[in-house]
Amino acid sequence: VFFAAEAGAFRAAGLALAMLGHLGVTTNSHTWAHRAGSTSRRFDDALAFLTGGLVSGISFVFWHDKHNRRHHGSPNVAGVDPDHDFWPFLALTETERARADVGLRAWHRVQWLAFPLLLAAMFARMRLEGVCFAFRRARAAEPEIAALARFDLAVLAVSYAAWWGLPLAFGSLADALILNLAREVFLSYALFAIFAPAHLPHDAVFLARRVEGDFALHQTATSLDYRVGRLAGFFLSGLQYQIEHHLVPGLSHPRYAELEP
Repeated sequence: VFFAAEAGAFRAAGLALAMLGHLGVTTNSHTWAHRAGSTSRRFDDALAFLTGGLVSGISFVFWHDKHNRRHHGSPNVAGVDPDHDFWPFLALTETERARADVGLRAWHRVQWLAFPLLLAAMFARMRLEGVCFAFRRARAAEPEIAALARFDLAVLAVSYAAWWGLPLAFGSLADALILNLAREVFLSYALFAIFAPAHLPHDAVFLARRVEGDFALHQTATSLDYRVGRLAGFFLSGLQYQIEHHLVPGLSHPRYAELEP
């Protein structure tokens, strides 16, 4: 519809539907990346490469390290959890503000003004970090790790070529620019709106170190559930049930509501 329609309203509607579909695929890829979609690890990995790598352009090996290992291993732990680390661009706690020099403290007092602009680039930054991480892994000494990273880079190359090549084939350069810019900005804001309520509000505890010996306490103290309607829940793929997800990350997201009680 975006490429074929002549009326601006229809083109805008087509673009909006495409972005909503993209969001649903991206949040669903989170389940496959946790190998929680089926009983087959290979099938889950294949769907993770298809949805997260080919469609969303997010590195498979990077996401497993950033999200599955570091975030789930130490949620909201300063200096460890990458989803909590915005330093030095943003200071989220008084401890971070206290460690800043005079210039940074002045910046942090007005950081809220620049935050919407910084946030618009979140998705692009994550994808760039993923490519750099995969390139480093591709040079690893272990053959299996290097081979997986090289395959990951090949999938990402196809993804980037498709996201620019297909719009140029069916539309114009302006269409390709609009589509890709809308993708970067929309997914940045949408994914932040989904993940931030689960770990960044005041009720989600920030920690200087891991809670050793009590897995459930650490996961529940640093994670929050929140309510959404049925339609929004369809696009979130269970991400509103962050407590359940952090306690049992290997459980498929349609089952979180059953686990909540």
